[in-house]
Amino acid sequence: MSDREPIFLTPEEIRVLTGYTRKADQRRELQALGLKFLVNHTGRPVVLRLALAEHFGVRDASPCMPDLEALEELESGKTA
Repeated sequence: MSDREPIFLTPEEIRVLTGYTRKADQRRELQALGLKFLVNHTGRPVVLRLALAEHFGVRDASPCMPDLEALEELESGKTA
C-alpha cells in the first residue's frame, strides 16, 4: 500500500468488488466472500485495503522498487 492510497477502499471500489450498489447487498456479498469489514454509522461497509490484500494472500501490497545500488554493483563487478 502506498502512502498516497487511502487506508480504506472507496465506495466505488466496494461497488466494483461486490457488484452491488445497495449497502445491505454489499455487506451480504462481503460476508459471502469471507472478507473482514466494519459497518459505519450509515450502514456502509468499510474495508481496509490491508484486509483485502491479506484475503488474497498478498504479503506486501506496496509497490516493489529495485535496489539500484545493488544493480550498479553487479554491473561494475563488485559483489559481496
